[in-house]
Amino acid sequence: MRRADRNNSEDRVLLRALRDFNLGKLVADDVGIFVGMIDDLFPKQREHVVRAREMDFEEKIVEAAKALMLQAENVFVLKVSQLREIAFVRWSVFVLGPAGCGKSEMIKTLAKAQNLFGEKATINVLNPKSVTRNELYGYIHPVTREWKDGLLSQIFRDLANTFTCKSEYLVLDGDIDAEWIESMNTVMDDNKTLTLASNERI
Repeated sequence: MRRADRNNSEDRVLLRALRDFNLGKLVADDVGIFVGMIDDLFPKQREHVVRAREMDFEEKIVEAAKALMLQAENVFVLKVSQLREIAFVRWSVFVLGPAGCGKSEMIKTLAKAQNLFGEKATINVLNPKSVTRNELYGYIHPVTREWKDGLLSQIFRDLANTFTCKSEYLVLDGDIDAEWIESMNTVMDDNKTLTLASNERI
């Protein structure tokens, strides 16, 4: 970020990094508190540092939204852009919000915009609450002792063997539950590995 913005001082580059990479992660109630903290750390600086925007990609977001029969409003384009920025630096992202607020459409729009932009992207969508734990992760058959892949382990296996896509989105579209989220700990941290009951690591 510093190399791309040599005109501003280090303080302003740091302000931009803190603001742009964190605003997208906050719920609306926390934005005011965060902005107040930024203003305390960098007095009278925030209004002089504009948000870095990728205008070429934002045009593709608008094009993708229209292709998906969505209204490309400014807030929607902003949220898609913020999700892209977060995905650059984060391996695992939680998109939170009430039903019908546009979470799934935002991810679909991002993937389509990336494809239009020349960055191949794929999406796999799965509701982890719609199947049992064994059907999700796989299990060892009690009689034959053979391993039977679940939906998630099979998807992970397929994604691990795909090398042509820049972005591969696995969307677990449903309520967060301790029953299935616990086994995702090693996937969401820096290990980026799914550990199965058979002791296999993908």
